[in-house]
Amino acid sequence: MIMEDFDKIENYLDNRLTDKELKEFENELENNAELLEVVNLYKDIRRLLGDSQETAFYNKISGLAERFFHSKKGWQNRLSIF
Repeated sequence: MIMEDFDKIENYLDNRLTDKELKEFENELENNAELLEVVNLYKDIRRLLGDSQETAFYNKISGLAERFFHSKKGWQNRLSIF
């Protein structure tokens, strides 16, 4: 695969393709097992990175809550977004 393919995959996953590009890319996915495998790998990596970033954020907030509220759960009672 060349760099342009990776850019196209990222644009596909980020919904940044035009209608024409999207149809072409989806057609290519149907006919190219290797490309489909790479796209699925990209999806898995993004999901895992997203999960690890969420976990890191949660751990940081918990650490701050313990420091400032003297309780790991105290911040959840003070913030309605969680």
